[in-house]
Amino acid sequence: MRALYPATSFQEAIRTLVAGNPETIRYLKENIAEFQEIRYHQPALDAVLAWKERVRIPDHEWPYTMDLFYLQDGLSVYYLNKRKHEINDEMQAESTGGTGYQFPLLKYMRWVLSKFPPPVRKLIVKIAFDGATVTAGKRRKQEIGTFDFLFDGLDLSAAKSVENTHQFIIYLGGEEREDLERELEQTIQAVNLLVEKGKLTVDETEYEIEPVLVCDMMCLVKVLGLYNCFSPQSKWKCCWCKVHESQLSDFTILSWPFRDEESMRELGRQAEAKKSEYSRSQFARDHYGIRGVPLFNIKFDHIVPCMLHCFMAIMRKLLELLIEEAAHRPKLQQAFEDVFLMLNMKLPKPEKKGKTRTLIERVKGARFGRPDFLRILEHRQDFLNCLASAAKTEALKEKWTMTSTLWEQFAMLTSLATEPAVKLTEEQWMNLTIPFAKRYILVQIKEIVNSCCRFVVRYGGEEVTPYLHVFVYHVGFFMERYGCLERFANYATETQHSLDKRMRLQASSGFGHSDTKAGDICYQQLLFFFRQEYYRVQEKEAPIEGPQRKKRKRQPKRQRKSKENWATRNFNLRAHPETVQFLEGNQQSTYEIEEVIEEGVVHRAVIN
Repeated sequence: MRALYPATSFQEAIRTLVAGNPETIRYLKENIAEFQEIRYHQPALDAVLAWKERVRIPDHEWPYTMDLFYLQDGLSVYYLNKRKHEINDEMQAESTGGTGYQFPLLKYMRWVLSKFPPPVRKLIVKIAFDGATVTAGKRRKQEIGTFDFLFDGLDLSAAKSVENTHQFIIYLGGEEREDLERELEQTIQAVNLLVEKGKLTVDETEYEIEPVLVCDMMCLVKVLGLYNCFSPQSKWKCCWCKVHESQLSDFTILSWPFRDEESMRELGRQAEAKKSEYSRSQFARDHYGIRGVPLFNIKFDHIVPCMLHCFMAIMRKLLELLIEEAAHRPKLQQAFEDVFLMLNMKLPKPEKKGKTRTLIERVKGARFGRPDFLRILEHRQDFLNCLASAAKTEALKEKWTMTSTLWEQFAMLTSLATEPAVKLTEEQWMNLTIPFAKRYILVQIKEIVNSCCRFVVRYGGEEVTPYLHVFVYHVGFFMERYGCLERFANYATETQHSLDKRMRLQASSGFGHSDTKAGDICYQQLLFFFRQEYYRVQEKEAPIEGPQRKKRKRQPKRQRKSKENWATRNFNLRAHPETVQFLEGNQQSTYEIEEVIEEGVVHRAVIN
């Protein structure tokens, strides 16, 4: 296959092969024993259907496959589509009443628990919603809803896997409040019932269910009935608390309590009674940004911040502020570009439509994902060395040394938040994050003349974002309650978007139902991924055995990729005095860090 089609993927090569040169097919039949044995060992109908859909062979090209593999007439397109109807009817998709389709949420949960029973009876069900653009030019958007079952003892990689997430709703549209109210009407009722009962019975087995909600901030503000707290013009800056824009950068405040759900509902009803958008916006400015009633009855201590979006938002801000140091410094700018080139990270072109773009404009326009930001953070020293080499004065060198300390602190906090074995309290988390946030705003400069210290603005309060506030004040509460928050992040939901987009491209090739609903892409997408889950159930009950082959000579061991997670590989938490006490299996240390502010100067002391 590699010799025939070296530049294509395996799936594309298979499609090209079965629709390609008849001489190639004849050669395979005559010379490869496995193909000759197929005529005597016909595969099961479900196995063939799973193969057809996973390799994405359209109906009109299926006869080539039947001829190649000597398949009998009982495995023709007619029988495959008939079987596809039967599987689809097992979990019937319903219209959302708008532009999408959904599975009954509680029915789907019971089906999953019956097919993949967990080893415990106490479960956390993570409900997530996320939107994405599915066409060029961001003209068409699509929203999906997923749920995951999490429990103690579940491996972190399994919790983040796309096979652990279940897509139950999909519709064409954005995350506007009106769209969510219309499309999620039945979902809202099911979730609120699950919150009220807290139990789910499956085949006479009763499970204790704890629902949690995980969304990015753009979706969460709409679900909670708030105005965009992340907008620069917004007055109230957080979904979880009532922090005012003037208090967002004040990190001397020790805590921010959660909003009260009952008062939010009462204010939301008053806001919805307003007749004009202007009156609602004025009401929201005077009442903590509330413009409507929250859609779900989930309390704020069960609305978990998405660490995926939180990390990416803070990391992007730190990177942009770092690159801004290269303004009017051509050598430093070239040094940064060389580091991006070394990391194989492509930036947008310097010229666009006849206009020359600066480095910071190119970085802001880059589509970096989490792996890119992790690579930047892992190679942070390469960027910071560029700053050190460009320092011409002692004051500038001291200032950029503090920038290096800021990045090291964030690397330590990120490693601590992503390490599964971490166990700490909210107070301990804030003892680590508040010094980081203060250093983000100010830096301490030692003046050579009089050998004293003073504070100068580093990035300033205007550069503090709502995600940084959430990272400092609210992440610790959920880490104390649930442990590592990586398992709650929407990695699988984001992966599901890419699969949905790929399925959207193939939707016109015969992968959906053959009735009148087949033209609706959302209907096809939803049923396609349910069938993939059904095939996994079949493989679980009857695993497919691989062909018996002769044992090959043992090859010398290759350099294998380390199985250590990013936190362990990048930042040795057990060797760091501030983090070793939070790792499970270590004796708690007796020291703590006390911070006192006198006349604008931060004094840090270690107390045994």
